[in-house]
Amino acid sequence: MAEVSHTSNRRGPISRVITLALLLATNLLPAACTYTARIHPPAMPTSIVVKLPVTVGIYFGEELRRHELEEGVLTDKVRFPVGLAAIPWFEHAFAGTFARIVRLEAWPTATPDTQLDAVIETRLVDFWQRFSEEVSVSFEVIFSTPDGREILRWPITGSYSLNTEMRQLTPGERRALAGKALLQFEEYIGNQVASALRQAATKFLLDFREQESVKRWLEAGGAFRPILPNQEACYPPNPSFRQGVLQPSSSPGIDLIVVRT
Repeated sequence: MAEVSHTSNRRGPISRVITLALLLATNLLPAACTYTARIHPPAMPTSIVVKLPVTVGIYFGEELRRHELEEGVLTDKVRFPVGLAAIPWFEHAFAGTFARIVRLEAWPTATPDTQLDAVIETRLVDFWQRFSEEVSVSFEVIFSTPDGREILRWPITGSYSLNTEMRQLTPGERRALAGKALLQFEEYIGNQVASALRQAATKFLLDFREQESVKRWLEAGGAFRPILPNQEACYPPNPSFRQGVLQPSSSPGIDLIVVRT
């Protein structure tokens, strides 16, 4: 696994309270318990961004699906099933970028699917967390032609920082967060991981079209063909092409794709 470097931050009083609350939460029940972070998938309506008019196969390998971190906290264990949790976030990012996506069970294949314009494989490179304070998750996105010729190999990292979140909250919200850490432990740590996954998915949505090798592929034009009834040949987007970003909405548990012009 590749290492992820981090800069140490000085913790504030509320950060220390949350850390102590989490340690206490894992020891309120009988010893040797196992807790699992509840990492919720994105809940989004139909995408409102303009999509690239291509059909792309998406592949999530067995190594990604099985990737899970288990760490000891005093006498207990905490599980982070981050591999499975990452899949719906990237599926939403891909669905918001391409007009049509097709889930692939194997890649590469002996007989390329001629209905696809490209294939994306997502690999989880590293997942790192410092209990209750920081989370970092790194991926590698490999964008290829259907016959396996690589177009782009792109590292993407998403992160979460408790100190950053604290600076954005009111004193009352900070106290509420400490209470949630104590009373809803699995939900609290799962939300931290979900924040890091949201950031990684957002980076894909915002920056995929800006990668030089992708620009060349788009400008070639040959990758595009009609994919909808009565649709004429499609060409790459111009500089005014709209881009979308995953952002949390005002409703709990709901994430929206919003348009940025």
